[in-house]
Amino acid sequence: MPRRPKDPADLFSHNDLAVASGSTKRSVQMVADNGLLPGDGGIRDLKRGCAIGAFVSAGVPMLVAGRVTNKLLWALNQTDGEFPSRLVDFDNDLGPAAFPRDRGMSDYWRHRALLTRPDLYRPGEAFESDYRVEIAEREHVFTFGGVIEPDKWNYEGRIEGWARGSDVGFHSLAETTSEWRGADDQDRLNEATKSLRLNAVGILTVNLSLAIRNGLDRLAIFRGRKT
Repeated sequence: MPRRPKDPADLFSHNDLAVASGSTKRSVQMVADNGLLPGDGGIRDLKRGCAIGAFVSAGVPMLVAGRVTNKLLWALNQTDGEFPSRLVDFDNDLGPAAFPRDRGMSDYWRHRALLTRPDLYRPGEAFESDYRVEIAEREHVFTFGGVIEPDKWNYEGRIEGWARGSDVGFHSLAETTSEWRGADDQDRLNEATKSLRLNAVGILTVNLSLAIRNGLDRLAIFRGRKT
């Protein structure tokens, strides 16, 4: 087995993923064994692990958290295949000189550059643009976040099979046969589904962007870089 480089940069061991996600190496291995990580040892593994850890911190069992995360990612069609950390918001302030020219750009390098810029980035703070997910009654999924209308919520669809050990399914709006399918724009759909949030007994909320940034913060400390 090749030796781990002195500075592994944007390559992450299961120990790194455990630190970043706030879990244990055994838990990361279990998630990986169940096919719930991309498996390339890169930034996608780290971001996925942090998102799963966010749901676990809100009380969701580990494997259910992994399945819910994967279903939401697939159904919500995020552009890079993972949830956004919002670190890209700092690219213009940092400028191209802050990033290595011989490496593919990723949130790892953005975060590493920001470690030297406390005027721009303060660890542990939520951003208004953070991507957040709400799940009402363990079933109805709403999302928030973005630069333009960060507090505007959107109804995304319905989760089935939440119980521990079950095969979690996510039915997006394109798949559902409910009365909301006929809404011809997001505003009308949100109005039609407003009661699902207002009348919910329990709502689980996770800030997935902050979870990823916190994971990168923890990893930087673990690897010996101060944040």
